[in-house]
Amino acid sequence: MKALAATCLLMALSTVGTAQNNVVQAEYWVNSDPGFGSATPIALSSTTEPDLIDETFTIPASDLEPGFNRVGIRTMDSNGDWGLTHLRTVHVTDTSRGTISRIEYFWDVEGDPGFGMATSISNPPTGVSDWNGPATINVPEAVIPGPHIVYFRVMDDLGRWGLTYPMDTIVTSATSVASLASDVGVHIHPNPFVDQLQVRLDDTGQLRVILYDPAGKLVYDHLIREHTTIPTNQLAQGTYTAFFWKEEHVIHRVTLVKQ
Repeated sequence: MKALAATCLLMALSTVGTAQNNVVQAEYWVNSDPGFGSATPIALSSTTEPDLIDETFTIPASDLEPGFNRVGIRTMDSNGDWGLTHLRTVHVTDTSRGTISRIEYFWDVEGDPGFGMATSISNPPTGVSDWNGPATINVPEAVIPGPHIVYFRVMDDLGRWGLTYPMDTIVTSATSVASLASDVGVHIHPNPFVDQLQVRLDDTGQLRVILYDPAGKLVYDHLIREHTTIPTNQLAQGTYTAFFWKEEHVIHRVTLVKQ
């Protein structure tokens, strides 16, 4: 849905040369000039001034597109002489509210790949115009301990993108599974592990567990509660990077070893 029609002020000299004649015709065009006498007529309320008119007229919304529009205005006098074409810029804002059709995000370590090229959130909310989360997103192995920013943006069903919003996130590094247990209440054992990995929470909350193998391949990404056994007998030996996401803005990075 376009914005309401624009109202413009017409102030145009009508004569060519030295003779002064009444204005008898006025017209306008939007973005493309069809030629003198072929543009959209403007109804004049008075033609008593010899060489200057001061009128207002309305451009229908159907003639305008969202964004900047170039409007040309000109008048003709009683001798059939056209005056200069005066140009105006009209900005139209599309005020309609669409519904969310895509949500995407990217990390600061990845950089902005461009609109529509970032990682899409699966199953975005439908039939709504606003979104405040939550969402399940990937944590790249390249995310090292320290402050980070995750950027989000949404696109509506009309193909319009909203602003790109930053979310501050802290990634901490636990020197051992013991420090993760004492600081966060997340218990991981054994480490090193062989056939399985036990993850237990001190509370009844939920925990996102993300595991990358020695080659940097994502091998586990699940939301767990209280106590979970992760089967690891099919995993290769080596050093694994694990992310434990319990608090909204804090992610804990831990190194685990498969024997």
